[in-house]
Amino acid sequence: FNVAFTSEYPWQIQGCEATFASDDYVNVDCAFVNTDPVFVAEGVSELIAPHFVYDDGRIIAREWQGANFSLANRAFTEYLRLNHLAEYEAVCRPQNYPTGAVNHDGGMAFTAECAALALPLAEDIAEWVTLGKPGT
Repeated sequence: FNVAFTSEYPWQIQGCEATFASDDYVNVDCAFVNTDPVFVAEGVSELIAPHFVYDDGRIIAREWQGANFSLANRAFTEYLRLNHLAEYEAVCRPQNYPTGAVNHDGGMAFTAECAALALPLAEDIAEWVTLGKPGT
């Protein structure tokens, strides 16, 4: 996630542990829980985020493991397209941005503007997911 979107998400670090050490870096696996209702409704709220931590202070994130949080991002996208299409098109559609300009997943551009639209609807979207996504 880019900084703007991640700052809006309720990720909680549960703990980190070093799992491997080489001559110049340590692999650190951090357990995260996302308490966003959509992630919980989709059953994808827990994951491991591995990082290489280098002796010179660099930190490089590696591919997250565990839950497929794309399911939650797709739920946000589907709901917004169904119920708030114009707003989604204006601020959340990844194709609106130059290639590589923003991170995105499941049809959601990770920007502060998209987060401002989507996250206040999280309770409604979670209920919609729980009801089987009616209307899709």
